[in-house]
Amino acid sequence: MVFCSGCGTEYVHNAKFCHKCGKKASQIAVPNDINDDTSVSTGSGTTTSASTSQSNEHRTTSDRSGSSRLSFSAYRMKKEQERSSCSPKGPMAKKSKKAASKNTTVEVKVNVGIMTLRDGRLLPKRNTMLPLTVNDLIGSKELLEKAVEKHSCFNSNLISNIPSMYKLLYGNIAQVQEAKIIPGSKEPFSLKRYKEEIGKPYSKISFYICPLTDFLEDFVNSSSSSDEQMCDNSASDGTQEQNQSSSVEELTVISPNPTIPTQSKTVQCPFCLNHFSVQEVQHHVEQCSEWLLNEDHEVLEVNNSDNEQTVAESQVKISDMGKNEIKEMLKDEVAQVSKLDLQQEGKKRVTVRRKNIWEDFKDEIFQGNRITPSSKIKVVFSGEPAVDDGGPRRELFSDLLSIIKRRYFHDGSPVKSTIAISNGDFKLCGIIMGMSIKQGGPAPNFMTHAVSCFFTGCEMLTSDVRSSAYQDIVTCLSNATTDEQVIGILTKDSSLDILQELGYTSVPHMETIATAKRIVQSLCMKDQIGDVLAELMEIKNGLEACGISSDTIKKRAELWQIMFKSGSFFSLPAEEFLDELIVVFSESQIRKNAEIDVYKFFCDAMLSIENGSVEGLRTADILKWMTGSDEVPPLGFPKQFELQFTHGCNELCKCRPTVSTCDMSVKMPVHISTLEYMKEILYSAVKDSHGFGNL
Repeated sequence: MVFCSGCGTEYVHNAKFCHKCGKKASQIAVPNDINDDTSVSTGSGTTTSASTSQSNEHRTTSDRSGSSRLSFSAYRMKKEQERSSCSPKGPMAKKSKKAASKNTTVEVKVNVGIMTLRDGRLLPKRNTMLPLTVNDLIGSKELLEKAVEKHSCFNSNLISNIPSMYKLLYGNIAQVQEAKIIPGSKEPFSLKRYKEEIGKPYSKISFYICPLTDFLEDFVNSSSSSDEQMCDNSASDGTQEQNQSSSVEELTVISPNPTIPTQSKTVQCPFCLNHFSVQEVQHHVEQCSEWLLNEDHEVLEVNNSDNEQTVAESQVKISDMGKNEIKEMLKDEVAQVSKLDLQQEGKKRVTVRRKNIWEDFKDEIFQGNRITPSSKIKVVFSGEPAVDDGGPRRELFSDLLSIIKRRYFHDGSPVKSTIAISNGDFKLCGIIMGMSIKQGGPAPNFMTHAVSCFFTGCEMLTSDVRSSAYQDIVTCLSNATTDEQVIGILTKDSSLDILQELGYTSVPHMETIATAKRIVQSLCMKDQIGDVLAELMEIKNGLEACGISSDTIKKRAELWQIMFKSGSFFSLPAEEFLDELIVVFSESQIRKNAEIDVYKFFCDAMLSIENGSVEGLRTADILKWMTGSDEVPPLGFPKQFELQFTHGCNELCKCRPTVSTCDMSVKMPVHISTLEYMKEILYSAVKDSHGFGNL
């Protein structure tokens, strides 16, 4: 028997290689004295014996193979060396395995339910918990999107597939934020890390999606309850302190835990949340905040000032530009936002009725699953033969913005309506504004300066403050020239009462001239738009659903404010309209002579309408008649205005002009012979042409 020296396996007879490890048979030590035929000498001569030869071969081969066969320990060491040369071992191997397992994503199942506001509290809704399959490295934003998407399929009567309308909450009603995994941690949220922190299996982890309106209302209710409880505690503590003896008062003075003083005005420490008198709070805060002061806080302050300076410089540059330059900048800004956020799969058809335009569009956005705020739409007015090449879409957004201005705004400020908030109407207002801006419709430029500042972050005007008490402190802080003057103004009893209304949590003694500006803006916001903050937040959420976020707006705050603030920036005067008008004359001189007269009457009529000589008719009406929009959109018009002429009418023909809002052209009959007749026919055409195919 012959064995392989590499693996110890018995060789097959006459094999050239080991069938186990593949080693060549020539590498095996074979005795030189072993042959297939062995001659043996006997007494009678030399003879060949097969049995003797086989016996000798077996014995000799066994002896030689036994001498060349490896021991078990040597064979084991040799195999270990071979394996170590092919695969890493030791700490590096363990480290590579850990890295591979760390980067590998695993599909896991968690539970997601719905939480709504009931009896003034956020409570989970029964029978709404659904399993959700996600990867273990998912973030909070993606988790919210998938949760809303699944619930919109199984609970469409409760949830619509618009993630920006909801908040993702833990089971304790705390919001799941992208920036931190647990309180006190700055690590980005991931499902895997959250599971490691709480020590539960994925099947026992539950999240909840909550409507944004319910979340905000619960937050306001919680804040109000906390304030009332704090006031009750303050009153009870004050009563107990008055009943204490002199010995107890001495004990209170030396006690390390401060109590609420008996003075009429106290200030709460923002760090330990205890109350102190106005005279004592500064000294206490300096000692209480020593542990909080570090280098990172100082760097953050420097970065904020740099950002404010950069924004101020950009605004100065915009204010120095001309109207045409600003229009080009607006067009580029909106085009860039539209290019990033509009879906590219094609236009979605929207069919609406003119008498129910608001309800039909609302159903398309909230009830159906085809249209989203980022969808590019093509509009069809029911019962009107028109193909949307831009004109019907501009007219739709123009009519919707007109409804918003008349129904949900009053004098440039939102009306206060809880019903409209709960019905999602203010959310829809923001969606319509964003879609109109991005898809070539008119801008929502009908808001007051304060409301436009809420969306853009620009400074509110102190002259618009209505409350006399607020006006006094605003004027004093605006005129202060030193930090000492600011501190003296804020430490007055009347100022402390106003600061408490604002929810002020800092210390008046630590304020400076720079920080006083923020207090002034907070006073302006509280006075001018404090009653409608909930409505404005809903509009803001609608804009963000369209991809117009606060960060995008605040980068070019003054530029975006033009699109919200009431003004005549986007209006088109009659002279500019006529300058941009292309007149198509006939080649025939006879026809051209008649066309020249009609063109003269049209120009004079437009200037007369601009001056108000035609009652009930404005230049904006003519513009909407031709284009579908009564103002120039932020993206501008895609084509130039065109004036064409119609020939071949009978002598007694009284036909009126016709327009194409997509081509932005008007066809004027040449039988108009006087200026007065031109005014009358324009008035009749504009007022009677509400819809397509009427003329």
